[in-house]
Amino acid sequence: MGVASALAGGLLLEGLSSPLLATPTRVETVKRGDTLWGIAQRYQISVEELMRLNGLKNNRLNIGQKLNIPVLNSSSSSGAYTVRPGDSLYSIAKRHKVTVAELRSLNRKKDNLLQPGDVLRIPGKTPSKIMTSQRKTSVYVAKAQRKIDVRNLSQRRWKHIILHHSGTPTGSGKIFDYYHRRVRGMENGLAYHFVIGNGSESGDGQIEVSERWRRQIHGGHVRSEAYNQNSIGICLVGDFQRSRPTKHQMKSVISLVDHLKNELLHQRPDLLLHRDIQETICPGRYFPEREIHRLFG
Repeated sequence: MGVASALAGGLLLEGLSSPLLATPTRVETVKRGDTLWGIAQRYQISVEELMRLNGLKNNRLNIGQKLNIPVLNSSSSSGAYTVRPGDSLYSIAKRHKVTVAELRSLNRKKDNLLQPGDVLRIPGKTPSKIMTSQRKTSVYVAKAQRKIDVRNLSQRRWKHIILHHSGTPTGSGKIFDYYHRRVRGMENGLAYHFVIGNGSESGDGQIEVSERWRRQIHGGHVRSEAYNQNSIGICLVGDFQRSRPTKHQMKSVISLVDHLKNELLHQRPDLLLHRDIQETICPGRYFPEREIHRLFG
């Protein structure tokens, strides 16, 4: 994935230095729904650079505000690709060694639909610091990939990916498994298919793969038998009513969702938050809902 570094930076950084007046720029007018992170992704620059260039001390934007955007030279600019019959975002991304999320973000696409003749911008050969940094963070998926890429994958079964927070400041897959099995009486233990640690009881950003995923069986993470039967549950450790996910957690969840959705399941599942389908605060008010939906629809 090439997005999580910007996402985490856009959420947490403030108080950066004065503008870089010598940088060649163009002007972008802020529109409703724009965020620093979204604009940074659109132009393949870092949130930090965007804030420095505009002398911003926080992440707040106003509709109609003018922002200076760096003009990239030809060695780092995006290329273009004309969609041909049979193409998909996944096949195009694989061909150009980028991710589907990068293509969607750069082209401001809300879905994966393509028509022959469409022209897509392709991230340039010289990636921004955001892209370079985030590709290194694929280590979070790589460490768990043998467990994630199961041989008995039920591609047709999984229609949704649902994101949760644990609602607790600490925890791990092992701890939640004990609670779900011994206290809640769940025969298959841990209700989720994946747990992403925050550094308390497991590594910060560590992806834990549950037996439910390894066995390709239903989850127990929502109060709906229908959704439990066809949805992949991912839980981030933390109470996001009180604090934000860590940078490493966001890198991991975005990398994991991208890998599941676009590489293993070929764009089949939709991405949802728990509160998208039920009356609940999960995954908390500080979870970056807008940015996640902008990436994955």
